[in-house]
Amino acid sequence: MERHRDPSTVEYLTLPVLTGFFTDLGFSPPAAVRFQVTYERERQIAKSFPVEDDREKLRRMIDALIATDAMDVGTVPGGTRFTYPSVVLTATKR
Repeated sequence: MERHRDPSTVEYLTLPVLTGFFTDLGFSPPAAVRFQVTYERERQIAKSFPVEDDREKLRRMIDALIATDAMDVGTVPGGTRFTYPSVVLTATKR
């Protein structure tokens, strides 16, 4: 869905990969602050640059995420909002 929403998306990295970057570069293991970023479907679609400007396909993809809670973040079936799990990592250099 994200690659359709914004074709410039390259990849999303897992939390273990991201924390590994810190330790590989000589930082202490990072502290993680987790939070969720919630978007209203139509507002997100309006800000998007979908492949071939296919906003209807994007709408269907988002609706499927909401209906199945595919991202496992507690979206509500029948709702119009969906949530991205997010994290901020901080560490100090040894």
